[in-house]
Amino acid sequence: IELNDSILFHSGAAEPSQQAQAIFTEIAGILKNYKNSIQIEGFTDNIPISSGRFPTNWELSSARATAIVKWLAANGVEPERLAAVGYGEFQPIASNDTETGRAQNRRVAVMVAKKPMERPRALLNQLQ
Repeated sequence: IELNDSILFHSGAAEPSQQAQAIFTEIAGILKNYKNSIQIEGFTDNIPISSGRFPTNWELSSARATAIVKWLAANGVEPERLAAVGYGEFQPIASNDTETGRAQNRRVAVMVAKKPMERPRALLNQLQ
């Protein structure tokens, strides 16, 4: 599932909008009934952000992905199934030379594994 970030976040912010909260509450209602792993991926355009809170687009994209992961967990999706990844501007799907292309590059993707996967677990005794 890929969503344009303009409906999810205000410019330069990582807190989900009310529309994003409604969308991800509905998505959580569906996903909590399955055991598949879920990765939330954040992407930005190539315009530098350089704010105090987000020095680069990597931090912004990671913070947005993390905010969605936290929302899903708060709405019933098992946290151990969730991961957040920020790609910044480094995986564009359109040209950053136009506003239309930059808008397409500002997005969040919800990646759901095709089938439930058991994650490898480290044994505490092996780590000591």
